[in-house]
Amino acid sequence: MRAIKILLVFIMGNILLMKNVMSDNITNIGKEYADSLNSKYGGIGADTDPNTVPGYKGTDVPESKYYESRANFENLAKDDAQNNETNIYVRDASTKRPPVKIDPTKDPLFKRYDEITEKSHSLSETYQGCKKLPVGTAEVTKYDKKSCFEYGRRDQITFYCDRKLEINCRNNNAGTYVPFGADAFNVSGPAWAKRDRGTNIHFGADTNDRRGNCTQFTNTITFSLRSLEEVIEFRIENFVFDDWITISLNGNTVYSEPFTRCERGQVFSKPGFDLKPYLRPGNNVITVVNTVSGGGRAWINLKAIKKIICDQRENFVYSCEGQRNHRNATLASSSCIEGAGTRNISGTSVVRDCWRWRERFTELALPVYTKDPLCTELVQKGCGFISNNCVDEDPGGDPSYCKKRELSYSCPYLEAARFVEICGDQLVCPDGECTKEYQKYDPSTEDLKKAVTAMEVAKILSTELNRDKLSVFKGANKECKQHMLGFKNCCKDSGWGMSIGISDCSSDEKELGMAREAGRAHYIGSYKTGNVLNRRTYQAYCIYPSKLARIIIEQGKSQLSKGFGEVKSPDCSGFTLTELETLDFDKINFSEFYNDAMSKVSNDNTPGVDQSVAKFKTTIEHKLKELKEIRKENR
Repeated sequence: MRAIKILLVFIMGNILLMKNVMSDNITNIGKEYADSLNSKYGGIGADTDPNTVPGYKGTDVPESKYYESRANFENLAKDDAQNNETNIYVRDASTKRPPVKIDPTKDPLFKRYDEITEKSHSLSETYQGCKKLPVGTAEVTKYDKKSCFEYGRRDQITFYCDRKLEINCRNNNAGTYVPFGADAFNVSGPAWAKRDRGTNIHFGADTNDRRGNCTQFTNTITFSLRSLEEVIEFRIENFVFDDWITISLNGNTVYSEPFTRCERGQVFSKPGFDLKPYLRPGNNVITVVNTVSGGGRAWINLKAIKKIICDQRENFVYSCEGQRNHRNATLASSSCIEGAGTRNISGTSVVRDCWRWRERFTELALPVYTKDPLCTELVQKGCGFISNNCVDEDPGGDPSYCKKRELSYSCPYLEAARFVEICGDQLVCPDGECTKEYQKYDPSTEDLKKAVTAMEVAKILSTELNRDKLSVFKGANKECKQHMLGFKNCCKDSGWGMSIGISDCSSDEKELGMAREAGRAHYIGSYKTGNVLNRRTYQAYCIYPSKLARIIIEQGKSQLSKGFGEVKSPDCSGFTLTELETLDFDKINFSEFYNDAMSKVSNDNTPGVDQSVAKFKTTIEHKLKELKEIRKENR
């Protein structure tokens, strides 16, 4: 950059000098040059007829006034330039033409500036490792897989339903009248039979099949009724007996005559009577006692008509608010709103304690999903959706609902089509010492670097210890706004000490810049805010009290499997004393700090290796003892 500035000064100086010389001598130089051409080539074409030359206008032309003008030549040219169309166009173009705007995202001078600066800056400090730096303007499209989350919520809904009882009959002939059949009755006792006679049933014998001397013959007729409601007619149409008869139903005597003598000498035929008042639900028994002297008989003709009872089938009809379905809901409460009553169903009386209920149900609403703002940002960037994966399933086991889903996207980004590799050892030799003697390996120098570094570790352990919280190396979260042009970038890596181009940066950004230059900052990541037209990019860091603290934190967290948290809310905490004791300092690479450590050692008073190691051990033991005492005091 300094060489470019010198070159610019040199060029500007020569331009000013040329202007002065040109103003005085341009006329003479031009005239002398023309005369030399005329003297050298003037004779060519002397014998040619000028009228045969295309475009020849003779010798009397307006431009002849410039010949022999000499000093007045420049003034005449200036006067002519005021009205010359070409000169007017050039002059106006320089003042009226819109200024050229540089697009920092496309212009080759700036497009790769930030990326190259960021990647190569670390090499200028450590001279270790290699970096691939993008070159050229050609780009290729690559894809990153990124993810965000969406969260499901299901609210509980309460609604009410009316539940109405409806009863119908399974049998289509319910309510019709039919006669009892003989098979509905069972008979017992001597010399009795049963048979259907039209709508009647005949029980007993028509002939004198009984003999005796005032002997009693007992017969029974048993049958069962579902309910008295099914009986339409139940009566004895007529009956015949010889000599005596007694008829009873369910223990109730329905026919009997006063006894006079055993032999009455005739057969009696009697009209019937109604038995329905003596019936009962369930089992019923008709008892017939026939007393016979000599020969005798007894029979009855029964007329029994019944109504076919409804074979009841219950059905509940629901009417719910908002046409909701109660089957997918949970019943919370129920109350009867249409109480006990009797209803006639196809001729059958049906009694229920309740015919209608008001019931309250609860159910979970359809899931509502809310996506992270990052999901919207990924879509706006043109990322394509790939898949989703449920990472927190519904505890109720509903496969259609997920409490938390991870959404995966494929995001395109442009990358330089060509890279070059630059390594730290290709830049300069440390301390400017590039001789073969300097490049010789000296183990004692390495031991001294380690000893000095270890003593510095012990020093910062004591100076940075928080006695109240028993922790060390606590950092602070800082972030900066990233501009596209490097000379206005509040996230720049260098130049903060000279305050070049940082007047618009905040105090936190300036503090972060100084910390980055000093090697005290750990980069967390970047994030963007705003829409496509007003996009802002921020870089997040944790800054620590010293470069050494930052090195211990970075590699120590790796040993403890601890991270730095999210980009927008980094975890910049330090280590507790317990965590510090578990660290293996032999596995921490302090090479980045060695040059700083060695710069603090005077070359004239460099201590011996053994002396440095002994001092280091003594210092460490003293500090560890001090830390243990502090811990005891705080328990």
